[in-house]
Amino acid sequence: MRKSINRITVICSGTEDSELLAFTESYLHLLQEQHCSVSVFDLNRMDVRSCLGCYVCNIKTPGVCIIKDDQASILRAFVNSDRIVVIAPVVQGFMSGRTKSFIDRLYPMELPFIKIRSGIFTHDPRYEQNPDFGFILHKEADTDAEDLEIMRDVNRFIGNFYGGFAFQRTTGESAKEAAYETARV
Repeated sequence: MRKSINRITVICSGTEDSELLAFTESYLHLLQEQHCSVSVFDLNRMDVRSCLGCYVCNIKTPGVCIIKDDQASILRAFVNSDRIVVIAPVVQGFMSGRTKSFIDRLYPMELPFIKIRSGIFTHDPRYEQNPDFGFILHKEADTDAEDLEIMRDVNRFIGNFYGGFAFQRTTGESAKEAAYETARV
């Protein structure tokens, strides 16, 4: 078990929304006040393309995706992080397309062999350091409790696929509490 959460990678999507942008800026400031090392990637300003499903990253070039875009810099931060925090809008009851592309492109971080763990088909991590995941969701006007529960199940699955599921919050909650929970083991 980790002794501390010091290196945090924040993946933002949907920051063109002024409310989400304000929350994100406040949250990042609060993380820095806690003396965390924070790397930030704004998917809206990056070229992150969709996964091709070709499996080259596991067969021909282990750990390296053949798509040459900005996801490579995110993957470098991934292996050097204690925690990944995804701040993203809920769009029509699910994660945004940009967020889904980022998540799908994490496949190079896994070994190609499938195992069953706790009744779930999964892969072992490629690297010893495997960060856990936290999610901060920005709700749409019609996002309801069922949408958030579905997202919690999906996010728990994503987190458990990698280093673990740490938390899920919404931007309607306190940025201070989210930052505190992010830095907490």
